[in-house]
Amino acid sequence: HPELSADIFDADGFYKTGDVMAEIGPDHLVYLDRRNNVIKLSQGEFVAVSNLEATYSTSPYIRQIFIYGSSDQPFLLAVIVPNADGVGDGDARSLITNSLQQIAAEAHVNPYEIPRDFLLESEPFTRDNGLLSGVGKLLRPALKKHYQDRLDAMYAEIAAGQALAHAEPVIAVAGRAVALEHRLAACRIGRARQVGHGPGAEARQRLARLHIGRQEIDIGDDGPHLGGV
Repeated sequence: HPELSADIFDADGFYKTGDVMAEIGPDHLVYLDRRNNVIKLSQGEFVAVSNLEATYSTSPYIRQIFIYGSSDQPFLLAVIVPNADGVGDGDARSLITNSLQQIAAEAHVNPYEIPRDFLLESEPFTRDNGLLSGVGKLLRPALKKHYQDRLDAMYAEIAAGQALAHAEPVIAVAGRAVALEHRLAACRIGRARQVGHGPGAEARQRLARLHIGRQEIDIGDDGPHLGGV
């Protein structure tokens, strides 16, 4: 069966096991996970999601977790079914967020392996809804199909928030620059009217100052100069 052989052997005749290994030294390989359980993020990091899911599932507030990522994105998201008994009357999102951070710190998880945000799902993953296999494993293709639209919308929402956060300082700086220019212009006009000429005029010019925020502007003979307070 040439077609079958092509699927399970590479061009050099090596058997494709489907295992992902990391070479951490000469002739020193470490098993990471199965190929279908490894995600490559946009910066090039490989993430073994099934290992992370097992790690985060130790949280008393998490019943089930599905970690989602994409080679187009630099961070992970997740779908989490809370443990109702553990959460009780508490705030599930807050409790789970803090728990994820604590578990990640204790397990020395890389920052890019911590979900940036997550969906809270009230309905568990089961065989009946097609999200678990017969032996209770996550069916990743089915989970991805079921939640992808909502997760991609969350990626877009996070990206929009980051863009706004970067834009606001630029707008604020531009606004302060315009205000500064107006105040400098007013200062020049006021100096021309008030300082004038005659005895002591030069000394008065050197002493004229305008304080703007945490900056000090000295008004001298050759115009305004910014200086530290």
